This record gives sequence, C-alpha cells and structure tokens, in this order.
Amino acid sequence: MTVTWPGMYRLISSVLTMIVLAAAGLSALGLVGFSPIGILVTAGLGIAATLLTSVLGALWRGAPLHVESSVITGVLIALIVPPTLEPRDLIGVSAAGAIAGASKWLIAPGGRHLFNPAATGVFFASVFGLTVGFWWVATPWLTPLIIAGGALVAFRSGHFFAVGWFLALSLALLTARLLVSGEPLGDTLWLVVTSYPLLFLGFFMVSEPLTQATRRFDQFLVAATIALPAALPFSLPLGFTTLSSSPELALLLGNAVAWGLTALRAVRRSTAVTLQQVMDINDTVREYRFISDHPLRIEPGQWVELQLPHQRVDSRGSRRVMSVSRLAPPSESDQWTFAITTRHSDPGSSWKRALAKATPGTKARVSQVGGDFLPPHAIVGHFVMVARGVGITPFSAQLFNARDRELGVEGTLIVVVSADEEEIYPELSHVRGIRRVMVGSVDQISTALPDSVDDISWAGVSGSPEFVAKARKNLEAAGVKRVQTDRFIGY
Repeated sequence: MTVTWPGMYRLISSVLTMIVLAAAGLSALGLVGFSPIGILVTAGLGIAATLLTSVLGALWRGAPLHVESSVITGVLIALIVPPTLEPRDLIGVSAAGAIAGASKWLIAPGGRHLFNPAATGVFFASVFGLTVGFWWVATPWLTPLIIAGGALVAFRSGHFFAVGWFLALSLALLTARLLVSGEPLGDTLWLVVTSYPLLFLGFFMVSEPLTQATRRFDQFLVAATIALPAALPFSLPLGFTTLSSSPELALLLGNAVAWGLTALRAVRRSTAVTLQQVMDINDTVREYRFISDHPLRIEPGQWVELQLPHQRVDSRGSRRVMSVSRLAPPSESDQWTFAITTRHSDPGSSWKRALAKATPGTKARVSQVGGDFLPPHAIVGHFVMVARGVGITPFSAQLFNARDRELGVEGTLIVVVSADEEEIYPELSHVRGIRRVMVGSVDQISTALPDSVDDISWAGVSGSPEFVAKARKNLEAAGVKRVQTDRFIGY
C-alpha cells in the first residue's frame, strides 16, 4: 500500500493544533494546570504576532509569505510560554511572536533564517524580561500525543537520525544527573520522559529542516551541541542579565553550529534559481534545468529543496525536496546548474501542477541542499545501483557526472520496470564501465547481481519507501553486506 504523506508544514501544523486542542480539553477536565481560554488565547496571539512581523518582513524583502510557517511558529511559542490571561503573559507571548517573525528576515543570511524562530522569540523576550520559557507542554497527559505525533514529524522531516541522537544523549545525561543527586530510578525515568521538555524539543524543533545540518555526521555534532546545555544546567552572568541554560538557548547554540558546519563545507544554504529548459524524457516524465543566481555546491546523489511560489497551495505546500538528476558539465556551467526530473500524473499536487506549467524564465528558490546518498569517493571493486521509476535520479546524477568528467567506474545499474512503464534515461547504459540490467519485479533483483557478491563494495537503492524496503531485503538475502538507501517521501 502506498502512503500519501501530507506536506511537512501541513503535518506539523496539524499535529501542533491537535496538541493545543487536547491541552485545552484536558484543562477543562482539570488535568492541565491552565484554563482552556488562556491556552487558546495564547495560541491565537502567538500566531497573530508572528504573522504580523512575517508579513512586514515579506513586504520589506519583496519575498513570498509562508503563512503556514508563521502559524507553526506561533503555536510553538504558545506551547512554551505561560498560557494565562494575565496582561504580562499576553504581552510576553505577543513579544515573542513578533520577535520570532522578524528573525526570519533579520537573521537570514542567504535568504534563509539562521535560528529556529520560535526559540529565538522566546529567548530574546525572556532576556528582556517580557516572558519566560515555561515549556508547560511537557506534562504526563500530553506525552503520548507528543511521542506519536512527534515521531511522524521527525520521520517526515527526514531528520529522524538527528532527533534520535539528541533524545538519546539528552535523556541519558539528564537521567544520570538526577540519579547522581539521589533520585530513585523509577521516579527519575518517569520525570525525565513526562515532565521535561526534551521530547517536545527534539521532535518538533530539533527536527526543523531549515536550521538542521544536511550531512549525517554534522547532524550528530549538532545533536550533541543541543543535548549538553539542554540536559546540564549552567549560569553565566552578563552584566545586565544572567544567561542561564534553557531548551531554547540550547537549540539556538545547535542552530549556530549547524550554520557553521554548513559554511565550512562551502555549501550555500539558499539562492534564487531560474528555469532554463524543460525536456520531455517520455510521455509522463520531464527534466527541468535550472541556473542559480549564486554558486551552489551540489554533489551527485544529493537533493535540493525547491520552493516554487504559486496560487492555491494545497496541503503539500510550496516546497518540495527533489533529487538532483543531473549537474551541468563544465562546458555548460554558464547555461544551467542542475536538473530535477519528475513524473507528472493527474491530478497531482499544486506544486507539481505549477511545475508542469512553468516555462523558461520562471523564478524559484533553492532553500536547502543536502543528502548523504553518496558512494565512497574512491570505490575499489564493483558497485550496484537499484532503482525504480524516478528513483533513478540520484544514480543518473552520479553516472552522468562520471561520464562528463571521464571518471573510471565499474558497476551494475539494476532498473525495475513493469511492462507498461517507459525507461528513464536509457542512455545510462552507454556510460563506460556500467552494465544496465532491466528486471520486471523487485524479486528478480538478485538475478542481475554480479556472479560474486563479495566483489560488491557499495550498493544503493532508491525509490519509494515500500520499494526500498523490499529491494534492500532482497539484496541482503542475496549476501550483499552493506546497502545504502534513499527514500522518496517528498517534503
């Protein structure tokens, strides 16, 4: 069964809305220590204040407004600051929302916000004494919903690895600290899971793609940077105020490290791009070639997050993660930068429909470059690539790059294609050193492998989550020891 995922923004806004409504309902039953009206009013003010400064920032920059992003930020703030009807708290949530919305435009090198807006708003509003990071959402009654909804968000964001490392490190450190202070083990574990905000912080904020590192090892470093100050208290006098450890400060430190690691890799995080050429690969598949306004460092096998503003945006949003299917060879780098390839089918998402209508000259924005679906730089031995449909795109980028740069490769490209499907990039069979094999089903993959699987030094599988799971299982059953996967779940 194929699962159609909602867009990342729609999923997280839906889950956060459920948490707010559940909190209000539990409050009415006397199970959460704030009034239902206070919770709902705080959420409304958080959204309104964030949206107001976001609108002003969009007008100032002449950029499109992402309403749902502002809604998410406002709700996150409402779940962090005290949700009461006291004037001080109402001013506090409004100030935090206004600062958060403004930070998306004022602290945005390369056109992309550097720090998590909700954490930024709460932190600076706290510094000026306007509110406090109370993190009241961390309560036993809401914990099951946080875990269930948060796991979906983390999986959908593609940053489950980073979230997992953060939770493992922070929960272990906090548990150890409380045990050393003499707390009983059972009480400590219950307290850490249900009354500290680490789960909420990890699932809903560490997972934010725009402020997270894009490479696996970098994500581990970022997770560790956030986990340490989130679990271990510290206090630092700074003249007019005292800087104390808090979840929001820990997240901002992690965001700074993520930005620094990205800068060290010389990866530009965001740039405008222009559609240069549209090519029909077959009746349903098209290749779109873009040129970037500024240099982009993309490695074959990585993806770009492409923002395509359009009218009547549906639940899947105006951004989509797409594997790069080609990189411009050196001789054509002044004409185009990268290409994406996708299949169009009816009715399709609003993003896909907008892309199908796009013509040369259409403006878009790459908001992120990332991905670790990369074979070792120096492969000794044979490598195997397994794909179905447009899952071939990361492999096409790697093989076209090898051809254009005259790199020596030796491998087998296994393409699973049914009788009614047309081939995508059949010219890959002409890449020197590559044996292209077509099979009719995923169960036939093992028949296309080299005679000795011991010669396989790297194997990759790309496609839908269902296809990837089956193909990986078949490869491992055939004796392939190390299989790297790239799941196409969109974004």
